[in-house]
Amino acid sequence: RAHVTGTLGDIQINARNLHLHDGSSVGGDNTGTQIPRNTMITLSGQLTLAGGSFINTGSFGSIASADLIIRAPEIFITGKASDGFNSGLYTSTISSGEGGRLHLFTDNLQLTDGGILSSKSFIGDAGEIPSGRGGVISIEGFRSSGPSITINGAGSGIFTSAQGTGAAG
Repeated sequence: RAHVTGTLGDIQINARNLHLHDGSSVGGDNTGTQIPRNTMITLSGQLTLAGGSFINTGSFGSIASADLIIRAPEIFITGKASDGFNSGLYTSTISSGEGGRLHLFTDNLQLTDGGILSSKSFIGDAGEIPSGRGGVISIEGFRSSGPSITINGAGSGIFTSAQGTGAAG
């Protein structure tokens, strides 16, 4: 088995709308030794994630995960994949690097039927106990001073957690 290392470069999406369905995804993991770039999504309309679709950043080493920054007037995250994986926005670490910051600028956030925001540290396939902390989740208004947030349905929510020795976000 080959071991590949690398630093996550910039991911930048500028569009009117972004709709991900049926397990589709955008993201990347930092396995390198350099500080990662941010993943930035700027939309003039809406972001929709459904059916187990997700946007993520992660860290598998000593360097932090990239930050995930999304600017969209409306963000709708709903449902799960057939294997039970929740649609969502994720930042994470499985090692000593910190989970990235999940920063949303929106006027309308809806998390329904299993839709989630998550920043965490967790034990990966190799069984390493992570010492990095989970990232911070922040939500601010896009055009207004404060967003409208709806959380509805089993499994829906905003979560930070730590499975290792590092603090949750």
